[in-house]
Amino acid sequence: WLLGAEKWQPVSNSPERVPGVVVLPFDALSTSENSRYLAAGISQELVGNLMRFPSLRLYTLPTSSEIGASAEPAKLGRNLGVAFVVSGSVNANGKEIRVAAQAVEAKSGRVLWSQTYDRPLAPEALMLALFMWSMRNR
Repeated sequence: WLLGAEKWQPVSNSPERVPGVVVLPFDALSTSENSRYLAAGISQELVGNLMRFPSLRLYTLPTSSEIGASAEPAKLGRNLGVAFVVSGSVNANGKEIRVAAQAVEAKSGRVLWSQTYDRPLAPEALMLALFMWSMRNR
């Protein structure tokens, strides 16, 4: 134990050891203004939920940023120096909304998680879906 003691060092909580995550603005695939607002709101909700995890360095890009729309997520993550990139899209037609999201490991480009959600495009259905999602992820 004494011989190994000089090599032992406590694990550091420095920012370099905490994984970084960038949440890109979700893309609005339909052209309606409501779809753009909904995409921005979902991105903000996701950032708010991830803020609960102190073991993450969390970053986001402005909604108006063209960087997220034009860049490959893994390449963007490596350029920003983060471990993970979360991106997604929102497509709202007259009756339904589809939200697709994925998490990518920046180093390898490997998709770690992907999910698609389809819901009726009605305020009560969307509010219930957001409530259930936030309760499940607590």
